[in-house]
Amino acid sequence: MGKEIVSKCAGNPMAVRTLGSLLYSKTNPHVWKSIRDSEVWQLKTNILPSWRITYDLMPSYLKQCFAYCSIFPKNYKYNNLELIQLWIANGLIQSRGNNQELEEIGQQHWEELRSRSFFDDVVEDCLFLTFKMHDLIHELAISVTQNESCNVNMRTQDVSSTTRHISFSDPSLLPEQELPRYLSKLSGVRTIMFPIRKEGGSTGESFLEMCISRFKQLRVLYLHDTRFDQLPSSIGGLKHLRFLHSCSNRNIKKLPNSVCDLHNLQNLGLAGCEELEELPADIKKMISLRFLDVTTKQQKFPESGIGCLTSLRCLFIGDCKNLEALFNDMQSLKSLRKLFIGGCPKLASLPQGIKNLKALENLWICNCENLKLPEGESDEPDSMLKLRSVMFVGLPKIDSFPRWLEGSARTLQKIDVAHCPNLTISPKWLQNCSSLRKLKIKDCPRSSSLPDGIRHIATLRELWIDDCRELNSKIAARSGEDWSKIACIPEIYIDGRKIR
Repeated sequence: MGKEIVSKCAGNPMAVRTLGSLLYSKTNPHVWKSIRDSEVWQLKTNILPSWRITYDLMPSYLKQCFAYCSIFPKNYKYNNLELIQLWIANGLIQSRGNNQELEEIGQQHWEELRSRSFFDDVVEDCLFLTFKMHDLIHELAISVTQNESCNVNMRTQDVSSTTRHISFSDPSLLPEQELPRYLSKLSGVRTIMFPIRKEGGSTGESFLEMCISRFKQLRVLYLHDTRFDQLPSSIGGLKHLRFLHSCSNRNIKKLPNSVCDLHNLQNLGLAGCEELEELPADIKKMISLRFLDVTTKQQKFPESGIGCLTSLRCLFIGDCKNLEALFNDMQSLKSLRKLFIGGCPKLASLPQGIKNLKALENLWICNCENLKLPEGESDEPDSMLKLRSVMFVGLPKIDSFPRWLEGSARTLQKIDVAHCPNLTISPKWLQNCSSLRKLKIKDCPRSSSLPDGIRHIATLRELWIDDCRELNSKIAARSGEDWSKIACIPEIYIDGRKIR
């Protein structure tokens, strides 16, 4: 029966892969028969029937998550962290009552959709995964939204009264005087997504004011790459708002303090806001924030600010060119899972409290030329950290791993170091990394030999070494002491080339 079904895919390899993963998960012969005899195979449509059948057989929670992807334009470059946060904001991720984080459940949903071939061209960035959707998959997402989503373009004449999620494909479509009729009749809008701005297009400030006034049930306000000089103070009235994204706005200098009245806001995106003078004074009131991504011009974050956001799961601090110090109450962020600090050339130190973030899983520090990592006292107890991944990039001031990383020896799965000219990869505790799967070393000239402990890491599957001339030549020779330390590692890459 399987051959009969696969033959219906007309030789399309992507359809075969999709259908193969579907059939593998279905052992009931009645399900196979219903797939073979489905009327979907007879429909005249651009969407491949195998994909439609795969969608039809998915559980409802996956259907909702997949359908939401339709709000983005074709060929959009998604990233998994952003998409999962949007799912959470719209209530598409439900707690399972087992203390599992919403973000973890969302990642599982994402992986399920990927396993069904709905996501393509997946690339691992250092902080997230980027991916795309095939045009026909995107058409499928649009077709199953049941008039809940609408991408407004030049041909849009009307919008269903059941529309909940709206995106605009072109800034010139944003009205300046009054809401068009097709929007003014709507009452239950949950998502407003502005397009990426084109030079010379409308700034959309008056349109934003109208949306805030009209759509009081908004959960998501996505304003990527807009050019607002300021956000309207009326934004504080969106009591149901969960997601506010104003990344890459290079004009905005100040946020209205009314944003701090958004007590249900879970995600605040301010990355790339290079002219933003400072975070609002009452940010500590935003008690529901789970994700904060920020760029500002301030020299120091105030105490009793970010440190009071005890619901934070992800904190990204990037391209803060004037930042000299963080906040000493960092240890209060007891739920923090991901911490990224990058592009802060004046930052000289990190708070000692970083060692006490017992929920922290991912620590990424990049391009902080003057940063020295806190060592801690030699007689103090092991740190509370139980990290899964560490990335140190562009840190010329560090010459060794800080001692407080040793507490993560048994939980670390990935270590990635690059452009650290004085760093030697020789911690004694490396041999205790019983979960380590990937080690990457790039442009670290003082790491001229591999630590002996590496030979004792039975879990290590991948070793990457780039731009470390002396070490590269030793390993490339496939002989000598350094080669004997790594001879059992299944995958070894030298300057991007797989040598085994």
